[in-house]
Amino acid sequence: MSTQQQSFDLVITGGRVIDPATGLDAISDVAISAGRIVAIEPQLAGAAVRKIDATGLLVAPGLIDIHVHVYRGATFWGVDADEIGKKGGVTTVLDAGSTGSQNYRGFKEWIVDPALVRVLGLMNLSEIGLVSFKGELNDPAFADLSGGVAAIRDMPDTFIGCKIRLSGQLVGWGQQGRRHAQLAIQMAEEAGTFLMVHIGNAPIPMAELLSMLRPGDIVTHCYRSGANNLFDEFDQPTDDMLAARERGILFDIGHGAGSFQYERARNAVASDFIADSISTDLHVQNIDGPVHDMPTTMAKMLDLGMSMDDVILRSTWEPARMIGMQDVIGTLQLGREADVAVLRHTERDITFTDSMGTSWTGHHVLSAEHTIRAGEIL
Repeated sequence: MSTQQQSFDLVITGGRVIDPATGLDAISDVAISAGRIVAIEPQLAGAAVRKIDATGLLVAPGLIDIHVHVYRGATFWGVDADEIGKKGGVTTVLDAGSTGSQNYRGFKEWIVDPALVRVLGLMNLSEIGLVSFKGELNDPAFADLSGGVAAIRDMPDTFIGCKIRLSGQLVGWGQQGRRHAQLAIQMAEEAGTFLMVHIGNAPIPMAELLSMLRPGDIVTHCYRSGANNLFDEFDQPTDDMLAARERGILFDIGHGAGSFQYERARNAVASDFIADSISTDLHVQNIDGPVHDMPTTMAKMLDLGMSMDDVILRSTWEPARMIGMQDVIGTLQLGREADVAVLRHTERDITFTDSMGTSWTGHHVLSAEHTIRAGEIL
């Protein structure tokens, strides 16, 4: 049947469709039926139950934010998954370690199941997850390798990886912190999945940590300021970081309230060290600034010199690959579930602020006009 004879549930017309996975970047119409992408053509003639006029807008795969905290009500900084999804064009979120072996069932029942957006999780080495400001692994008794592995095996479709916040004040200093890093890697190894490591005031030398990680493991907060991080005193990538990337270690932005420094990010992009994925680390302490939402973080990277194609690549297809879900999400390929972000890009002056309180005048504004999850407009 030709598209002239077809009837679609939803057609998004006239937008600039950018799908890095397929190399598509063209003005096109996107047709959706039964929750799936069924046609992408320069001009579709078939009838549609609903239409979205995307003239002058960007049409991209639904954005994938692989670092958020959405265990709302059960942890000290969870935000609403559907709220940040609808506001930000985000159709898939990955909660980065809010849950541990003692509270993961509630995450599935209260957060994952009722959410309109796709919610996934990382299992914290700490059995209590993020329920206390006092540090989830300051007491080594909270480290639960076997329980974490069992929880992942219990709900493998929800918990797709492991997490540790490797700051000395959270996991202990010296040998205690080193031991917890080793246990987190062992947990991921035994569960057959990847580990995401939050870096910040790490209790062991960064070179040692990077040497411990395995291909496919993710270092988040990669543009963080301070010593014992991924850049030298001249804000250039260290040889250890470059060697880690060569071995297959992946790097994520994880903007957050304390982990994105403007000067470091600017110099990193200038040095061609671009994070593999753009993410927000959204939680209650930064959703009203400086992070706000996924498009704002993307706009900051545009302002630092990345191209629009690259920004969308690292907000869709690359994070899908990093978390092993490239067969499910991250692209507008025909037959895929229709997760779509319709974005507005405006070039005008705007004040951005990093996590350290530094402000600068940017020139790109991104916002989500529509968020479509499995063919439904949120």
